Amino acid sequence: MIYRFSNDNWLLFRRFVKGIDAHCWLKGGWAPMFFYCFKPCTTSTELKYNFSSGFTALRPNLLHPKSIIFKHIDDLCWRGRACARAVEIDKYTISTVRARSSIHQLFLFSPNNFTTMSRRSHLAVSEYFYSLQGEGRTMGIPAIFLRLTGCNLMCGGAGTEKDGRLHDGATWRCDTIEVWMKGTTWAFEPLVDALNQSTDFINRLQQGVHLVVTGGEPLLQQDRLLAFLEYLEETHQLRPIIEVETNATLIPLPDLDDRVHYWNTSPKLSNAGMPYDRRWKPDVLQWFSDNPKTMFKFVISNLGDFAELQAKWQEHPELDWNKIVLMPAADSIEQLLERNQLVAQLCIQHQLRMSTRLHVEIWNQLTGV
Repeated sequence: MIYRFSNDNWLLFRRFVKGIDAHCWLKGGWAPMFFYCFKPCTTSTELKYNFSSGFTALRPNLLHPKSIIFKHIDDLCWRGRACARAVEIDKYTISTVRARSSIHQLFLFSPNNFTTMSRRSHLAVSEYFYSLQGEGRTMGIPAIFLRLTGCNLMCGGAGTEKDGRLHDGATWRCDTIEVWMKGTTWAFEPLVDALNQSTDFINRLQQGVHLVVTGGEPLLQQDRLLAFLEYLEETHQLRPIIEVETNATLIPLPDLDDRVHYWNTSPKLSNAGMPYDRRWKPDVLQWFSDNPKTMFKFVISNLGDFAELQAKWQEHPELDWNKIVLMPAADSIEQLLERNQLVAQLCIQHQLRMSTRLHVEIWNQLTGV
């Protein structure tokens, strides 16, 4: 996949222990792609190979957002984990290797001499576990959760990933930020091996346990997810019951839609602290509204949230009101019990379906259960 950066889709830099970690900001969101430099880079610097001294900063403008082209080739590189990955810039391939506490060396390869693995044979995964579906239409059903890395939203407002606080008018915060911002890129075969060891993956799915693909935003990797599901069918003769949890800002691939049984969408209101044009996509919402496998789950903190939801639906009367499910915003059992009553009253009054948060009720925990 080639990422072409414009002024609106630029690299954001964040410092780690040693070196610079440049996260790719694609279509306004975090994507699971990283470019490591031995020393800080700037937007007016070119990395050029010098056979006597290695990489040196020479000519300007290669990293200018109007001209840079990255191609994700191999693997992700994560803080605290020794691994390697590569990107292609114009005619050269830069491979970076990161050890546990520092960036050791940069290497330049000719594309003709560099052996790569297909991007469609890997999946960036943050966690997986076996539990009960805790929300939505299938609440209470046994399910294996596969959480993919990366998201194009930051619910809780800009900066919440750094300080854990609410910003930009948010009244709730994504409870899995610290999980989906980290992860490991797996080839399909070892991923299935790990899933089998941890969750009895293949056997349980054959018995009807659901596979819930969540995030972050899993549709950022939808081409890889589709390839993974095809791999399960080709290698293990397995076509499981699939639920995908998405924020409804990206339209799924047709071939992926053919394999998914439930689209558990969660469009965001202003209480998420996200800009309107990033969280609300009328064309995407219409696609999901027309799909019989969709539900729209909305997180409600107060009566104002529901009033906003009603106003948005009046602006888009073509969207199916009967697909709406209301769920209380809560990160503790005490808060859940309090807001359950508010949401229950709204659902009774407006003939809507309600979802509680089963994993909070049972375990008073937000992730990993």
